[in-house]
Amino acid sequence: TLVNDDPVANASFVATYSLATDAMDVDINGYINTRDTTAMLYILFGGMRFVMRPELTVVSNPVGGCRMKVSVAVEQGSADGTFTTDPARSDRTEIALVFTGATGLATAMGALDWNFVSLDSIASTGRSAGYVVAAANQSAGVYSVEAMGLTGVQFGVSVVQIVETISGWSVPLSGQYINVGSPFPLSGLTENEDGNLATTFAVQGSSVPFMYGAAFAPMQIAAVEVDHPICTATTSPSATPTIAPSAAPSVVPTLTPLSESPTAIPTDAPTVAPTSLPSSMPPTTPPSVLLTEMPSGTPTADPTEEQSE
Repeated sequence: TLVNDDPVANASFVATYSLATDAMDVDINGYINTRDTTAMLYILFGGMRFVMRPELTVVSNPVGGCRMKVSVAVEQGSADGTFTTDPARSDRTEIALVFTGATGLATAMGALDWNFVSLDSIASTGRSAGYVVAAANQSAGVYSVEAMGLTGVQFGVSVVQIVETISGWSVPLSGQYINVGSPFPLSGLTENEDGNLATTFAVQGSSVPFMYGAAFAPMQIAAVEVDHPICTATTSPSATPTIAPSAAPSVVPTLTPLSESPTAIPTDAPTVAPTSLPSSMPPTTPPSVLLTEMPSGTPTADPTEEQSE
């Protein structure tokens, strides 16, 4: 049987019979064992979901730089009547993406524009951890988170699924299930070496406990390269300004007329008017050549004729 905990026997069986075993790797950790059988039964009865490997996508940022988007495809059993329109049964499924890495990762991710919850207080020595609850795309069955691009930093991504059943919301296997990477080699089990990864999720008014007591390798390891072309691209100016120019200048020019109209009649007499009478005007007394008395109409004596030489 392929369902056992002996990797040597598994490899020998597959090589002998040329079997494709991908479909049997229910938890997508690259290793087939009894855990896959348990996961399949839980999925068939609605207590768990198929979870694909997380994917990292770098997208452009309208204001410059880049953004990173981490997505994971989630599916319920295909026999469910809502599978076609809602592959993940999103109304009964919540997904938390657990980010792990070297010391300082949680601090860096906590500074990004998303709701990152740090778990550094319980992370193993020299390691950092935290999580973000992902948003669902109902029709696609994809859960994702997005934030400003954290370049040049490698991080791991694992998946905690929170499912609603007849008993309410819970993490599968009594709160002790997480989708992680391969258990081999042992040197790859870099996360949770102290075996105390735990938190409580708030889901639709319920407090859902989670605790995982084993070391693990992340389900996916990713990083945004420092020289990623989208992250280093400069933002081109838009063809159309975002703000229309005003019709009139915002500041009145200094050469424009005064704001008040001049008065129609001057309040003061013009300065060109004479201040005194001109000197050429007639004297105020009669000239001496004027007669003081009118002559009589008939002379009293004949005038004397004089001849000048």
